[in-house]
Amino acid sequence: MFATDLSVILLECYWERNCWRDIKQQFSDLVESLASYSDYLIDKNKKIKANHRSPTPVRDLPEHMHMKLIEPTEEVATSLQPIDELLKSLAVYQYLSITHLLPLNSLRKNRFLNFMISSGLSSLSMLLIYNPGGGICNLQFLWRLPQESGIDRNVYFERSQSVVERIKPELPVFHSRAMRRAMYDKFGRISPNVKPHILRYFYKELTGDDSASSTTEEAELDKRIQELVDMEDPDILTDLRCHNGNKESQFNVFWDYCERFLNENVSVAVDDRRHGQITHLARAISLRDFRDQVKSLCPENTPIPSLEWLRLQFWPKTAAARSSLHYTGKFKVKFMVQQRQWRHDHPDQHYAAACYRYMREYSITLRDICAFVSLDDKHKVKIGEPNYPVAAAERGKRVIVRSDEVLSVGDHDFTKFSLVPSVIFILNIPEQISDSWYSGSVYVGVKDLIFEPSSPFRHHTELFSVLKQISFDKPVLFVYSDGGPDHRLTYLSVQLSLIALFLNLDLDYLCVGRTAPYHSWRNPVERIMSIINLGLQCVGLARSKMSDEFEKEVSKCSSLTDLRQRLFERKEDVKQSLSPVKSTLHSLFTRLMLHDEAFQVYESASEREISEFWTCLFALDSTIEEGSIFRKETINQHPSICDFLRHCCQASHYTFDILKCGNLECTICKPPRLPRATFNDLKHIPHPTPMDDDHYYPFSEAFNMVTTEEHRPTFKSLKQIKKKHKLHFYATIQHVKNANLMVQCSECNMWRLVFSRYKMSSADRANLELILNENDYSCGAALSDLELPEVYKNVEIRDHDCNDPIERLYYSAKNTPICVYCATEQPFTKENEYPMCDNCSHKPAILVKAGR
Repeated sequence: MFATDLSVILLECYWERNCWRDIKQQFSDLVESLASYSDYLIDKNKKIKANHRSPTPVRDLPEHMHMKLIEPTEEVATSLQPIDELLKSLAVYQYLSITHLLPLNSLRKNRFLNFMISSGLSSLSMLLIYNPGGGICNLQFLWRLPQESGIDRNVYFERSQSVVERIKPELPVFHSRAMRRAMYDKFGRISPNVKPHILRYFYKELTGDDSASSTTEEAELDKRIQELVDMEDPDILTDLRCHNGNKESQFNVFWDYCERFLNENVSVAVDDRRHGQITHLARAISLRDFRDQVKSLCPENTPIPSLEWLRLQFWPKTAAARSSLHYTGKFKVKFMVQQRQWRHDHPDQHYAAACYRYMREYSITLRDICAFVSLDDKHKVKIGEPNYPVAAAERGKRVIVRSDEVLSVGDHDFTKFSLVPSVIFILNIPEQISDSWYSGSVYVGVKDLIFEPSSPFRHHTELFSVLKQISFDKPVLFVYSDGGPDHRLTYLSVQLSLIALFLNLDLDYLCVGRTAPYHSWRNPVERIMSIINLGLQCVGLARSKMSDEFEKEVSKCSSLTDLRQRLFERKEDVKQSLSPVKSTLHSLFTRLMLHDEAFQVYESASEREISEFWTCLFALDSTIEEGSIFRKETINQHPSICDFLRHCCQASHYTFDILKCGNLECTICKPPRLPRATFNDLKHIPHPTPMDDDHYYPFSEAFNMVTTEEHRPTFKSLKQIKKKHKLHFYATIQHVKNANLMVQCSECNMWRLVFSRYKMSSADRANLELILNENDYSCGAALSDLELPEVYKNVEIRDHDCNDPIERLYYSAKNTPICVYCATEQPFTKENEYPMCDNCSHKPAILVKAGR
């Protein structure tokens, strides 16, 4: 033992020398500490071995639990009200597990429990705390007691024993190794062919043993067994290769129709690779859709296999992989392409996440009287010219295709018409913040980019129509989006459209939030986008051919602006040309599902519907005009709007909410619809405020605090200019031509140039283009983040943020003219100035330097 060896050194005579005396005591303390710790480990080892040999579970409920009586109180603390409300809904002696309702931090959890015991609840209650051991935190249970006068408090403890007995089956039990070994020895001798890992799984499943695996290898094996059992196919458990070559099956009829389905030309879809002539034939959106389509072809009462067994009939993705042994290869069907992401951080990301959490917790407290909606637009879907379909999805997702087939595709760079799918996701608000926020009803609309451009008023008109369609009558609404140009809460046009939504729905409270820049993935609707991508991957789109005169006008157009100007008098022709494409997409979207609930579609808002939606603002302030450009410096010309903004609204960078004042005689807002007691509990959503440990106050505490936006990291009158990394060479037009590539930010849709110090070969450019297409770029990301091959060491992208305008070299390279601030197609309108669209006309002009 090391401590013993060190203690021998203390007997040496040199410790008496003056130079050693000062550290002798310290060395002696070290030896004593090591010896004490060694004794502790030896004692602990003996106890663990004794536990392993024990014929009964080590932990016993009576020895490791304690109960506390909680006295009733007339005023329940705010932080205890959620638990108190749940407890009041239960009968006497009906227990409630509150472990998931408590803070995760151990110290805060203990403080919370002590506070609950000392302050009390609305009814006499009993708290049970059990320490199960095994590295698991304490478990807490709570139940109400009948309030009877004159009864000794000890009687309640005796009566609560029946509740403890009912709780026992829910408590984790950790069996000893001796208990498991006895079972293995007995059944292993009866059936020696049964593997130990199968016996171990059976034992845990039948006895409720929650003991951890003994080794990491055993844990990995147990995990695999659990996955196999979850497939719910008993023949999968041991070896799937026994199915290979087996021609007799109850699913033979289904397999025959699968073969017929795969041999038909179902629909054309495209791969997003821009170089080469590689093509694919898409067969179905997903595995479930594949099974449903084949099922519709089969005779009635045909046996249908499970999704998992059907998946194993596919052609393996990688034939050399060990997992391919599980595939039968009955059908030459495989999945394709997976998108990756190329993201950038933002200083406000934690602050914005706290705002989002506040919104969710607020909605949970009001879940019976509110709805939570998530909004977003998908990237535009390009439409090919007549008889020349192009891919609906530019970035690939996995689709079912034949392993020996290819698919034809038109190039995305040569399209003139586009459609934009907009998604409205009405969430099912869970009971707890930790539950899933990704279930609910999905509504998808398709807009024509030419004459139905996205705008705040169009978005909220469509949301209003969908809510009216489902007979929405709740007085509180929460809305969350990614903060794009149509959802930027600091824009006056967005605020006015939200006021119109508030007035049209006669809401008592409207709370709107947005994600931090580069963090649109936090928006719940982004999960829906991946499903839509799956659907768009299986179709190619082309508009219908119209009259020769119409087609001649289209052929003269080279930009979105040209199309709007030349086809302004032919809006109906454009609508008819794109109508079959919209119908195809609507049909496709209705085949998609989220948690077994089919998507629904809606028509894009017409100009008449937007005007009707607008009228409530005119009723509020007759000086305002539809279609005007609204600026903060001119909003004072509309006094009633200004009064409403000051009276009912709270605006910040990441939230904007509107709340009625509740005064029945108020001339600015209407009387509330909620009962007075319920309405009085409503407040403006708080701003996140940090605690001493740099975490933000929980919503339950922040809701009752006076907060400001001063703690937002980027909150300054003049934003500090961060130091950006520079290119390793002075960029010129030649460096742009050397690369001849651009990337588009998925957050702000701004185009960013790729620079190359030396001219790239065609093969290198094609490979880099493929890499860029497969990654989702956001401003601020660098090529070095992708760990590219050495050949691309001299290829770079400037360090941007989403507020940066388009680079001057973009225009010098003779690219399509676009707005320098928002990248909307816009021709040069003023000499010596870069293009600016109407929405950006209030911003300062950027002059073209001489010689450009």
